[in-house]
This record gives sequence, C-alpha cells and structure tokens, in this order.
Amino acid sequence: MITCLIVDDDPALRELVGDHLTRYGLAARLADSAAAMRRELARGGIDIVLLDLMLPDGDGIELCRDLRMHSKMPVIMRTAQGDPISRVLGLEMGADDYVAKPFEPRELLARIHALMRRSSGALAMAPAGEGASADAAANAPARFEPPGAPVTRGFGGWQIDWRNRMLISPEGV
Repeated sequence: MITCLIVDDDPALRELVGDHLTRYGLAARLADSAAAMRRELARGGIDIVLLDLMLPDGDGIELCRDLRMHSKMPVIMRTAQGDPISRVLGLEMGADDYVAKPFEPRELLARIHALMRRSSGALAMAPAGEGASADAAANAPARFEPPGAPVTRGFGGWQIDWRNRMLISPEGV
C-alpha cells in the first residue's frame, strides 16, 4: 500500500485529499506545518509527499530541497501558485510533479500512481510475478529516515547508518 504524507495548512483541503486517497486504497498521513512534516517523516514509512508551497512555518520549496538532500522520495508540489515561474522553480528544487489548486482529486490520484510507477520503488512493491526482482528491490529509492539515526531493517540484524552511509553487519562491523 502506498503511504502519502499530505502537508497542507488548510485543514478542510488536507482532510478532503486524505479521505479521497484512502477511498482509493492509499494510506494517508496528515501534517499541517513544516514541523509536523518533519515529525511524520522521522516516524518513517512514507512513500510520497504531497507538499503545499506555502506553510505557516516554512517554505515548501526549501522543504522540498531539504528533503531531496536526504531522500529520493517522490514529491508532488500542490499550491495555489500556478504561474509558470512557480512551477519551474518547484520542479528545479526537486519536486517530481506540480499540481495547481484547485485541482481535480482523481487527477491527483492518477499523478500519484503514475509517479510511483515511474519510480523504481513501484517495481519493488509489486507482487512476485508482476515485474518485481531482487535488482529492483536493491535499486529502490529508500524511504526517508532521519539523518544520523541507525535504522534496523528486518534483514538478519543488519543496520543502515544514513548519515555515514554505512552498512553494519549483525556483528557490528
């Protein structure tokens, strides 16, 4: 199941998008600010971020750029600023797609699915026999993990230290 983090300071829109995505089989987690986005990302398990450009405590462009420095997680920028300069800036700062408000919820859903199909993570998430392979899983973009936090990934006690980019064996080597 694809887990979307919906970051928007408008509670009605945030809930509407979340309800729509869950109705179509996606999991939705909600954040109303840059700080809430960081907390949700630190919890892990996010596959894609739907990010509003203007938040009360942060700039969506900067948040996208910072996220891109730590992760290849897909980002769809959602904003009321639909002018070409804003769109180009959003894409150049790391957004994978850009949707201007107001938008059609079904179009957003289609864009999420298309973006996940294009990412190598889509192959890694596919059931066996539908294109999944060891190579696809090995090359899948990692979910966001907080920098510096060693994370145990249920594969025989091995750990990944994201900050130092180290793979640590169960023996600590």
